[in-house]
Amino acid sequence: MPKRNLFKIILFLEVLAFLFPVPVYPQHADLSESYSLIDAAFSEKSEEKLTEQLFRNKDSPGYVLCENYIMKKIRQLVIAGDFEFARTACLVVIDNNMDNTDAIAMYSVIDDGIARRKAEEEAQERKKEAEEVRIALERKKLLEQVQSKYQAVPTSSGKSVYVRENESRYSSLSWQADFGMADISMINVSSENYTSARYGITSEASLVYQTDQIAVGAEGTVEFLMATLSNSDDTILSSYTIVPKIAFSSLSDRLFFRMGAASYVTTAGSEKNKVLDTFITPLAGIDIENITFGGLQFKASYDYYFGHFAYDDLKSAMAAGILVRIPVADLEKIRIGFDVGVRDTLFIRDGGTENRVRTVLAFGVGNVTE
Repeated sequence: MPKRNLFKIILFLEVLAFLFPVPVYPQHADLSESYSLIDAAFSEKSEEKLTEQLFRNKDSPGYVLCENYIMKKIRQLVIAGDFEFARTACLVVIDNNMDNTDAIAMYSVIDDGIARRKAEEEAQERKKEAEEVRIALERKKLLEQVQSKYQAVPTSSGKSVYVRENESRYSSLSWQADFGMADISMINVSSENYTSARYGITSEASLVYQTDQIAVGAEGTVEFLMATLSNSDDTILSSYTIVPKIAFSSLSDRLFFRMGAASYVTTAGSEKNKVLDTFITPLAGIDIENITFGGLQFKASYDYYFGHFAYDDLKSAMAAGILVRIPVADLEKIRIGFDVGVRDTLFIRDGGTENRVRTVLAFGVGNVTE
């Protein structure tokens, strides 16, 4: 070829290269963007976005690179244990290129892995269910054995326990008897400028039947003040109360509502009587029981005496007290202890008040209920 013609050809090719440059860098930029969009599709686990990227690059020279990048991401998912989206991504590749044997082989491996894991999970679930059934049967068998040897007894706290029929220590019926070894009272009548210390004896008894819904019972007290400690007044004072009571478990099994009767009897002595004459009255009040703290048991009560309306020289009358039970010993079904209590009875009279404060030390005996 003549040199002149060769020169013309080279010049023509240079002009073409200048007018139509090869897009090397734009193609690289498009591939980088595709990789970013593929990463986003895997992060969101979006089958639609992954399909869209392969479809957009179907006729692109970088399609094979996109497929290879997707396969790399799929292998990463398999290593991480995310078989579900790895299988979905394989299907997307296969749907776009049935000739991708790597994707087909990977799909087969992933599908087998999912099947094995599902079988293992089902086996674990069956094993768990079988264990639960075994435990339920053992509990049922144990309960049947307990019920055949023991009896269910509700306690005074409202709960039920199983005890031997011939060794029943627990009971829904509770009782308590207190015998006062010392009853020291201080009586003050403000209108008479009268103060007297008295010594006497007292006794108290209570009975309560407990069910799951309610507790019903009654208590009674008897008190005699015979000896005068501070003056020569030989008046004998005595008091008697009988009080039924009820508690509702839905409200509180420790709060009892009380309604009953009380009488304060005065036996005149050799001098003019300065304390209140005999007073008989109905009463209503509340009683809080079974409060335990540090091994001690507390009880508190308040009563209002409505009988004052029937007495001309009385404006109001009431009483309140608190008692602490100190357990000493449990003898099978019997509990022995000491009781220390204070009770204040207030009579508001015309021209002043009469206040009777008594302190009691008693020996107590009761049954064990829980």
